[in-house]
Amino acid sequence: MSSNFTKARHSLKTDFNKFIRLRDTRGQSCQCISCGKRVSYGTKDCQAGHYYPGISIYRALEFSEINVNVQCFKGDYEFQGNQFNYEKGLIKKYVKSVIDKLVLQAHNKSKLDIALCMILKKQYKEKWQELERKYLPKFKL
Repeated sequence: MSSNFTKARHSLKTDFNKFIRLRDTRGQSCQCISCGKRVSYGTKDCQAGHYYPGISIYRALEFSEINVNVQCFKGDYEFQGNQFNYEKGLIKKYVKSVIDKLVLQAHNKSKLDIALCMILKKQYKEKWQELERKYLPKFKL
């Protein structure tokens, strides 16, 4: 994997994760997908946690909006994703058939390359900027 691809993927990940955090918290707070703890936007506790982790064998789901949801720090890192309870949260948030499709996609080969990273980065930056305008309006003094 080239360092240019790694940089492009990391840049995309930054914008994608910001979108996930804003989508789920609406700029305020929401419940952790796996434990229900209230987490606030902009804090260390507000993680973009993956049901299927973004490691090489699940790379096709790394930027799946269904696979990634707000998760508390403890669930994401200390409990290594808290998969059992994450799945319960996914079924509650979506429907079982959506999760079944996610399972089928888990071992697909990722088609991500530098060009696609740049396209997706632009799309997710626009998405989070729109949510930021909607949920985090600038205050005039």
